[in-house]
Amino acid sequence: MKQPDEGNLFTDLMEIGPAPTPARELVVAVISVALIAVLIAIVGVSVPTVAAAAVVAVFLAVRVAVGRRHWGRAS
Repeated sequence: MKQPDEGNLFTDLMEIGPAPTPARELVVAVISVALIAVLIAIVGVSVPTVAAAAVVAVFLAVRVAVGRRHWGRAS
């Protein structure tokens, strides 16, 4: 996991692992949910878009779960 002073918002969004701080992870989650909302607004509600939203939600939950293990540790 990176240190909080490394990287930027773009790298936080593109990484598979969690952001270095809970606040940055929250921003990633908000942006991801907004992108899914835009996708649903453009395409409409269908099985593939609901499945994509579910996959993103599970992925974000796993990122937060992994991040919580690292955020509490003093570096």
